[in-house]
Amino acid sequence: MDNGFLKKLSVIIFNAAIGLCWIIFVIAYMNPFNGLISNILSILFGLIYIAVTEVVLLFARNTLNKKTPIENIALIFYITEIFFIAGLVYNALSMVLLAFDNTLPVIVNIVILAVYTVFILNAFSHSIFVSKKTEELSSSHAIVNDLIMRLDAIIISVRDKDQDILKELKLLKEKMSYSDKLSRNNSLEHEKMFEKELKDFEQSLSENNKSELLNRIKKLDKIWDVRNVVNKK
Repeated sequence: MDNGFLKKLSVIIFNAAIGLCWIIFVIAYMNPFNGLISNILSILFGLIYIAVTEVVLLFARNTLNKKTPIENIALIFYITEIFFIAGLVYNALSMVLLAFDNTLPVIVNIVILAVYTVFILNAFSHSIFVSKKTEELSSSHAIVNDLIMRLDAIIISVRDKDQDILKELKLLKEKMSYSDKLSRNNSLEHEKMFEKELKDFEQSLSENNKSELLNRIKKLDKIWDVRNVVNKK
């Protein structure tokens, strides 16, 4: 269980505790002879705020993943907390100040709920969009990162052998590391070619033919150069 999960869960539990205290407080101090209908409406709207807050926060915790930027998650929690506090405070005050007014509290509560709905839907929509884009970007980097990792494993396996081969492999890895790692449609074919050639190179290591290995490294280098050129288009 990570810290982010625990923080989100603690906020949900805290809000539930605050909501329970609010219910106990307003019921205890409610005067049944002083605007009973208005008081009941305020309590009902308070319960709606508590329920909506808990549902939204639980949904956010279960829907948004670790790849969602923290500022987007925080925005959802901040908007909901403001809505939660504003709703409970308003309804507590309306029981005292608007005890005999059954219309204004309903209108104000509907406005608060409507404004919150607009803001929270936009926040969720943006967060989900950013999360998907982050996943897509991570996935598009995975191919090149995997090729670099495979090349790095080969470098480790030959570091105690021929130094010329080791030097060329390190130069190739450096070139790859500084290349644009975003795989685009026009570069995928060359990345597959590189992957196949790298596999052939790895298999030919056992033959210990220096000239052939150096030629294969040159071929890998040329394939990667072409990949970088087409990837910019």
